[in-house]
Amino acid sequence: MRSFMSVFAAGVLRLTGYKRKVNNERSMARYMEKCRRRSAKPFSVPKFSNVRVNVKKELFEGMEIFLFKKEGAQSDKVLLYFHGGGYVEQPLPQHFSFVGEMVNRTGIPAVFPVYPKAPDHTYKENYPLQLELYEKILETHSPENVIIAGDSSGGGMALAFAEYLAKKNLPQPGKLVLLSPWVDINMDNPELKDYNRRDPSLGINGLKTMAKAWAGGDDLHDYLLSPLYGDLTGLADIYLFIGTGEMLCADARKLRARAKQQGVKIHYYEYPKMNHVFPLYPIPEADIAKATIADIISD
Repeated sequence: MRSFMSVFAAGVLRLTGYKRKVNNERSMARYMEKCRRRSAKPFSVPKFSNVRVNVKKELFEGMEIFLFKKEGAQSDKVLLYFHGGGYVEQPLPQHFSFVGEMVNRTGIPAVFPVYPKAPDHTYKENYPLQLELYEKILETHSPENVIIAGDSSGGGMALAFAEYLAKKNLPQPGKLVLLSPWVDINMDNPELKDYNRRDPSLGINGLKTMAKAWAGGDDLHDYLLSPLYGDLTGLADIYLFIGTGEMLCADARKLRARAKQQGVKIHYYEYPKMNHVFPLYPIPEADIAKATIADIISD
């Protein structure tokens, strides 16, 4: 049975009015401008993040990155985490709390890049930059000890980045952990209309606007934008977490089928009635999912 706290969290999401705001053309324009101004400013650890490990900010090729480390912990592994936010939003406190908890539970350090965002930047600038960061990580870690993870748009980026590595014949990470990944930014799956009615936070129109800004006029079917259409063969094992109460579930199911067709190992975790990136919320179902994710990362 679904917990009271998860029902309450969904109600709060609806009451915020975020979904209405990003589905209205005029308010969406204001929202995008607000995101642009925020992204232009230096970023720091958000207030109320409740991070219980050491976090250090550095600059890497002009990109802000945050290094998470549990004091006294030693590990051969490292977590590279791409945060969500529709490619326009800066990280939220929940992102820092989640990554901090994973580091605290597993003792595995994490690298958290605050990558360049739309509308001032596009995907074309992003992947060469993340490749440089990945290669820097490989100077001190073997590929099989790198776990690449991400949520929402960051989950889509994590999968696209693995496909990008494969195209360049570069070593794959040990694992890919995707939380509610946005794997097709076209938003043309006919099943999305049904999910649109039940999802308390995501809306088709708003996501389309963000997608176009991130693509910079390029074809939205490009695998670096919509990794659902990329070649999955040869990728690292995929671990995908999704809720049936969120819009992106429809394309997550398509990704599962495509991975099986291409002979790629995909470990698929679908949670009834859960909302978008529910592991980042303070609900009992998230605690169960986080325990599983921590085991995957540390195994």
